[in-house]
Amino acid sequence: MKIERVKRKKENLIIFFSGFMMNKELFNFLKLNNYDLFFIDDYRDFSIDDSFFEDIESYFKVYLISFSLGVITAADFLKGYKRYFNEAIAINGTLKPIDDFFGIPVDIFNGTLENLSEENLDRFYKRVFEKKYDMVKQYLSYDIEKAKSELISIKNFVDRGTLVENIYTKAIISEDDRIFPPSNQMSFWQREVKQIFVSGGHFPFYQFESWDDIIDADV
Repeated sequence: MKIERVKRKKENLIIFFSGFMMNKELFNFLKLNNYDLFFIDDYRDFSIDDSFFEDIESYFKVYLISFSLGVITAADFLKGYKRYFNEAIAINGTLKPIDDFFGIPVDIFNGTLENLSEENLDRFYKRVFEKKYDMVKQYLSYDIEKAKSELISIKNFVDRGTLVENIYTKAIISEDDRIFPPSNQMSFWQREVKQIFVSGGHFPFYQFESWDDIIDADV
């Protein structure tokens, strides 16, 4: 995994696990306000430098926000650290990310991996960003080898059948998500955490002005 630390000498921290091929430039419009930010992406492996845990211990309040395939990655990586978080929020993802009932349907995930190309990756981006696609295209990566390696890494983790404990306290679900079906998300989270519903598709962040807005999101 790759981590980018935005340190501004704030006493509170947001740890954000991004989605598949979703780089930091796509989120720069969100105001940080009174937070430092640790932005994590690139799930070709699930390791990170040891100083990560030393760093988070220095903050007064710590909030975990995970998006899409980052939901499962964060839950596995941060197992045993639930006590560190004032709140942990899952956005359009579940702990069963490749699943016909609780995640991305198996055939769709496998088909995406097997047929991955620049053209198909672009189709994926269009489903994610919808009307915002033209606005964000300049920030998108079309590194096919990286994309394939990332999907294989996630698939291998899921195929091992590792039991992942829920660390989340809230789930934000987009009503028109075309990547993680909303009904599958609802089925997974209904007995686990409070569910917050927002309009729009898989990338709901343009509905918020700041990271605070995400933390404060409610029914």
